[in-house]
Amino acid sequence: MGTRTKNNTICGGALTVGLPPAWVDISEEIAANVQRVRAKMAELAKAHAKALMPSFGDGKEDQHRIETVTQEITDLLKRSEKRLQRLSAAGPFEDSNVRKNVQV
Repeated sequence: MGTRTKNNTICGGALTVGLPPAWVDISEEIAANVQRVRAKMAELAKAHAKALMPSFGDGKEDQHRIETVTQEITDLLKRSEKRLQRLSAAGPFEDSNVRKNVQV
């Protein structure tokens, strides 16, 4: 005696949970990227503050750090945008309303 659903299988009273839909992984990746962007933004603010402080050097090292962190933030945002577009372009699912809510 057992019934089977899309993501869960019940066999002889034991419940086996299947993998979540693929969009869940994409959503989690986007959320992780947003957290990384927030951390990088704080790092960038510190780098800018340091660059504005008077120093005896030419400031090239500070400028290089600012450019590097800015590029890392840009890459994370572009990657997230591509994932979000992929999430939006995915075919119809039974849980399309949930997928749309995750995008908001």
